[in-house]
Amino acid sequence: MTSTCRVLVICSANVCRSPFAAAVLQSRVTGGSGDVLVESAGLDAVQGAEPCASMIEEARRREMDVSALLAHRSRPSSKDLISAADLVLVMDRPGRAHVQRQLPSSHSRTFTVRQAALLMTSVGSVCAMSGQGQKGLHTITDLVTEMDRHRSIVGPSEKQSLRVPRRPWRRIDTNTFDVPDAHGGQGDHSPTFAVLLPAIHTVGDGLARALQR
Repeated sequence: MTSTCRVLVICSANVCRSPFAAAVLQSRVTGGSGDVLVESAGLDAVQGAEPCASMIEEARRREMDVSALLAHRSRPSSKDLISAADLVLVMDRPGRAHVQRQLPSSHSRTFTVRQAALLMTSVGSVCAMSGQGQKGLHTITDLVTEMDRHRSIVGPSEKQSLRVPRRPWRRIDTNTFDVPDAHGGQGDHSPTFAVLLPAIHTVGDGLARALQR
């Protein structure tokens, strides 16, 4: 019997970044040789809040199937959810630190989304240079273990200034490991999804490759 790999995506309120990322990630890994369940939660979430309308609009603009997003309702993160996950993805470094304080044993499998994307690319390069390809990474657990072992390859993070696509005169200060919160005062969701979408695609493709081995 094939066991299910669980991925937990966490943001602040679980109405915008994490449900969007979870929906995209689930679509990237569905149909592989193994089962992956992608869930989401929020560090400061209340139970049952409806998804962000701007997030739904951004998803529709990208021609995504929004049925799962429309049905989504927020929920707070918990030790049980974190403990059950094989991989925990958070949106920024403070969120990562919060999760690791909440459950210290999660440290080795908790990453920011952008950090995970960089690590998945780097782990593949390291394996290629060593001549083993990724043959030794038989499961998602193996992949996560290698990501943790190679954390130093992609660190430390650096400050980053993002241009707002539809308002090119504006810039948002963030970090190369972080996905900015559109509800944190910036008012425009486009920079958030401009950095979130490529990262979550990379993570999804990395997980899908692990499932095919």
